[in-house]
Amino acid sequence: MRLIFSFALLFFSAISWSQEITVLDKESQQPIFNVAIFNKDKSKSILTNFDGRANLSQFSPGEIIFFRHVSHKEFHSTKKQILQRNNQVLLAPGENT
Repeated sequence: MRLIFSFALLFFSAISWSQEITVLDKESQQPIFNVAIFNKDKSKSILTNFDGRANLSQFSPGEIIFFRHVSHKEFHSTKKQILQRNNQVLLAPGENT
């Protein structure tokens, strides 16, 4: 029983970890803190931490996700596309309009 529980815990931890992304500045490659990440109707949202990381597990694979930060241009993509790009999002510097 313990063995089954251990495997289940490991499996769900791996799934959760694989959906963690990092948001970086496109030019400096530095992590960006406090990036707002949300879906189109803003019913789901999260902010990046000090390391530019966030977990996208609440978003579905085909859902369009928006990334907004005051000092960078807004970016949007599907969760599936982001996970295929090594779990990284690169934001271009510039004003968010």
